[in-house]
Amino acid sequence: MRYTDEVIIQALIEQGTIRGASAFLKCQERTIFERMKKESFKRQYNQAKAEIVKQATTKLQVNLSKAIDTLVEIMTDKDSAPQTRVNCAESIIRNTLKLVELVDIQEELERLKAIVFDENRAVM
Repeated sequence: MRYTDEVIIQALIEQGTIRGASAFLKCQERTIFERMKKESFKRQYNQAKAEIVKQATTKLQVNLSKAIDTLVEIMTDKDSAPQTRVNCAESIIRNTLKLVELVDIQEELERLKAIVFDENRAVM
């Protein structure tokens, strides 16, 4: 049976491994390995995986505010166990520091890109 790139990609994504995808499709693993050698297939597969990450990121961003509110609520609830409150506080601190670091890195990257862009434009 001849499988389209889309069918193989879907099986790879759903099953998570070449072995799982080949068992699901009832084909030899070699079939999938051969397909993965093709640049067009790799490009489609990478795009499909990137889209999944993009969708997951969007879902996380939508729920970020609720998650923070939950942590703050538990952290400030005097009836919560002290260790639970400490865990929430630590989680808020740890993740805030990571976010600040990422924002700083992104700002620096944008600054460097602007410098490189300006230098490239000056050369032209």
